[in-house]
Amino acid sequence: MYKNVILLLLLFLNLEILECCKPENFKYFKVVEKLTRSTSKTNRWKEASFYGRHVVDSHPLIIANEEIPRCREKPNIEEFEQNLRNAEIIEIHLHNIPVIRTGDVQNLDVINIYLQDNNIERVEAEAFQNLRLLHAINLADNNIKEIPSLAFSNLDLEVIDLTNNNIDSLDTGAFNNLDKLKQVYLGTNKLTNFDSKWFTNTPNIKFLEVSYNKLKNIPEGSFEPFKKNLEKVDLSYNQIEDVHPSLFKDAPKLNFLNLVHNQVKCLSEGVLESFPVNMNVVIIGNEDMKCACLTKMQKFALEHFSESTIISLDRYMQVKCNDEILGALDNALKRISVLEGQS
Repeated sequence: MYKNVILLLLLFLNLEILECCKPENFKYFKVVEKLTRSTSKTNRWKEASFYGRHVVDSHPLIIANEEIPRCREKPNIEEFEQNLRNAEIIEIHLHNIPVIRTGDVQNLDVINIYLQDNNIERVEAEAFQNLRLLHAINLADNNIKEIPSLAFSNLDLEVIDLTNNNIDSLDTGAFNNLDKLKQVYLGTNKLTNFDSKWFTNTPNIKFLEVSYNKLKNIPEGSFEPFKKNLEKVDLSYNQIEDVHPSLFKDAPKLNFLNLVHNQVKCLSEGVLESFPVNMNVVIIGNEDMKCACLTKMQKFALEHFSESTIISLDRYMQVKCNDEILGALDNALKRISVLEGQS
């Protein structure tokens, strides 16, 4: 089996079909970069998946923590633990792992951890410890309800993905002291408020995604801990009624903002003036918004921002306001042309 395989980059085994495997099945593998498997029948973590030097003898990218049925002898746990210490990626899906407890994942040189769709309900403080090379944690598509303080403490994370959970609260300090964190995904949860205290001493966030929540207000100073480096913000599909004029003030790198499908009636000139001149895209629109407001914002953008700036709308607003906006923009362009001619 696999006798002529020289370099394997991905091996996917489905336990719905596979009944057992033998070490000799894989003995011809020289370099295994990624091992994964899928099953929906198991409900707890076991000792091993692939084990033995024939299978994972050269820095595998994935060790799956579920035992693949074995045709005969028991797994060599010592060899499995050694292989796990060499893993660069841990990827586990479609299991029932209700809690990740303090210290469950520690003392590894793993770079990425993917734990999507495992029915995880709780992540305890300091569940991830002494992972000096860890770059990203993906906990999307679970049933997590809250994130405690110190959940990700003392890690050099750049990416945290908590999309599509049931999170309705984040403890103060949930993302504190993560000075390398650049991307945070909190979309499709149940958050009703936003608090800058979640991000104390976390200054380098570039992309923040909090769409499809229940946010009604983003308080002044919410983005203050990382405002200087913030580039993209997605707040779409919430219940936000107003944007404070200073919310994005002094955010020199901001170039993308999505506010579509909120309850914002209009962005005031104070908000628009707070955007940097190199702002690229502002997306806004809802069924209750007046065309006059959208026209006003388009004109302001044309007169004050770079040529690439766009305030775009959802499709409903495009149809509803298209003629009025185009007419106003045409008039604005004519005025600008006249002024340039006079100068």
